[in-house]
Amino acid sequence: MHVTTEHTTAIDTRWVGMGFGLFSAMLLVYGLAREPLPPWGVVSALILLVVCAPLAGFSLQPSPRLARLRSLGLVILLAALALALVGLSGALVSPFWPALLLPMLAALLLMPGGAGAGVAAAIWAAYACFIVAMPPPMRVDSAAQWLLQSALVGLVGLVLERSISAQQRLQARTAARERALHDFLVVSNRLRVTAQPQRVLAYVAGAVQASGDFDCVTLSLLDWNHAQATVAVAVGARGRRLAAVEGLHIAWAEFERRLESGVRLGAYAISCATLPFRNLPDETHLLIPLSGQFDEPRGVLSVSVARAQEAVLLDALPLLELLANQAAAALDNVELYATLADRVQHATADLERNADELRAARDRAERSTRSRARSRLPSMSARCLSKPSNWWCAPQLPT
Repeated sequence: MHVTTEHTTAIDTRWVGMGFGLFSAMLLVYGLAREPLPPWGVVSALILLVVCAPLAGFSLQPSPRLARLRSLGLVILLAALALALVGLSGALVSPFWPALLLPMLAALLLMPGGAGAGVAAAIWAAYACFIVAMPPPMRVDSAAQWLLQSALVGLVGLVLERSISAQQRLQARTAARERALHDFLVVSNRLRVTAQPQRVLAYVAGAVQASGDFDCVTLSLLDWNHAQATVAVAVGARGRRLAAVEGLHIAWAEFERRLESGVRLGAYAISCATLPFRNLPDETHLLIPLSGQFDEPRGVLSVSVARAQEAVLLDALPLLELLANQAAAALDNVELYATLADRVQHATADLERNADELRAARDRAERSTRSRARSRLPSMSARCLSKPSNWWCAPQLPT
């Protein structure tokens, strides 16, 4: 399962096409109503705009590559028509300058981020070139009007860019949840067939890290005999292993104090400001105990993330608690499998010992029977020799 959110948008292009078509149609109606006999060039540009604008809106698909190139070509055509319409109807004093919003918005929707903003800025800069064509007395007023229009267009572009960015963040978070859920299912399947605690913890740590690309994820095991926790697995950003952290022995009282004084965020998760082995500024941490079948802690899961990304941590919290429970259950299963394996081994040894004893007893019984049979042979032979008329003695003599 591979999910990607690069250059994607959930905006329905059908509505964009309908909006572009309605906007260009209103410009045509406005042009015809404003002037009974507008210039033929202006009318032609308006009609072509009415035809091309909906097509550009309907085709704003970022992928695949061929569709993207076709959409980019329609945006360029739309920009050329809008600039031609503005140039034929008065340049900077043209009442049809809002037609430039169509290719600019299309560029922002087609290429979210810096590329779309650059194309939109280039279209607006081309519109500013009409200042040079204005008569010298009107250039100052035209430049002032262009600046006022720029403020309005910049406000619209800012709102649209923020909306697209928020939408992309939402899509990225949704995709991260899907990946994390998929990893959770994969981990669950793997934990069914493994009986090695280290491998169990490595699987769980990888699934936790994949759910949010956190700064640090650790899984520590608790040793009640020594009242200390040992960091078994530590994973940093982008899945790199933190060898300097793995193997650290920490007094369980350090974790216990944070679990008792921290802020509860979920059913089991506790938020704290520091960890016994990590104390970085502007970073928040999450502790989730690994509770066994008798609610006895077997270890603890820790997740560290920058405070600016705390929302990602909160979104992934239910899944993190599921993974912690899965890890605790898997550790219980590992211990159960080990106990059952020991019992099977002892039972097999007992069976083999009993089988050996039975074989030895059987051998002793056979040897005893043979020795008794041999001890009766001389007396029987003597009786047969003393009474040769006993015909039945001969066949029973041993060969």
